[in-house]
Amino acid sequence: MTYSKPWGTSMLICYFDEVKPNPDGQPYYWLGGLAMRDSILQEVESDLSGLGYECFGTYDLLPSTEFHATDICSGNRNFRRWIRPDRRLEVLKRLAQVIARPESIFRVVVRMDVARIARGVDYEAMAFMFLVEKVNQLCRGRQELALMIGDFEHGGVVERSVRSLAQYRQNGTLYAYGQDIDRVIDTVHFAHSHHSRLLQLADVYMWFKQLADRSDEARGIKVELLRYLREDLGIMWPTKYKLWPGGEE
Repeated sequence: MTYSKPWGTSMLICYFDEVKPNPDGQPYYWLGGLAMRDSILQEVESDLSGLGYECFGTYDLLPSTEFHATDICSGNRNFRRWIRPDRRLEVLKRLAQVIARPESIFRVVVRMDVARIARGVDYEAMAFMFLVEKVNQLCRGRQELALMIGDFEHGGVVERSVRSLAQYRQNGTLYAYGQDIDRVIDTVHFAHSHHSRLLQLADVYMWFKQLADRSDEARGIKVELLRYLREDLGIMWPTKYKLWPGGEE
């Protein structure tokens, strides 16, 4: 296809993940993550690899060395031996510090209010469409291109996402206010999250987002973590976002 604007000097690589709704205070379906300039990827990977070595004593990318924010916070799985909450809080803060690069890492978020969506509507497919639109808008404003990479563990979305993106690039997105997708290239790529520190970082950011919008009250280290994210780092407001239904973006 023909691109309507000149290519920029860099590309954004968008790592995305989902958070599903659950009855324990998390009413939304979230899809989104981090769009990183290609020039910053090696530095970010190096930071995450160093933190991984500090935590696990190895640079190997394994399920047993993976960062999952929910496990870090609760002290489960790979962090089950980390008895002290302050040590786990420090890991979460270190991960948040990696994200806090406002000129190089952009935050793109879609939040679907499942309770307000009619039964039978495929809100996961809609969320992916909105995410593609937001990534495309981000790139248009910077005259750049984007490549999207998702978590393969969410197997049901893989083939559908690939097919949907191809349709959006050819025909634009759906509905009355559909958009031309002219900045997202190739296809949607997927990888196992334990093979990619950058996908793990996207998982961490989306966990931060759902934590801030939960209906239950934050307790324990979550209180200090939210204060740190909002006040010290200021990374909780996305660069591009879609809240649906409601129209806020």
